[in-house]
Amino acid sequence: MTGILITVIFFLVVLSIQLFTKKYIPVFYWLVVIATTTLGTEISDFLDRSLHLGYTLGSLVLFSGLILALILWNKKFKSLSVYPIFIRKKKFITGLPSCFLTV
Repeated sequence: MTGILITVIFFLVVLSIQLFTKKYIPVFYWLVVIATTTLGTEISDFLDRSLHLGYTLGSLVLFSGLILALILWNKKFKSLSVYPIFIRKKKFITGLPSCFLTV
């Protein structure tokens, strides 16, 4: 559980930097990608190994999270289009489904 908390803090820090940066800076983009994939993997492992949900039920939980994130995205922006990505809220919401896809 401590590992997930450390990863969540790292994820939130690099995501905040990425969201509040006025221009594209590759290192921050890639740090968010690394943090997202690491957090997604840790969540998946936690569901499987700590909560003993197994891969099937764990995948169902993650799939439900993905569907919920896409529903919220579509409800907020009336589209699943990524563009224009310069809107801060859109940057955050488009990144949310990635946490559920990185298993």
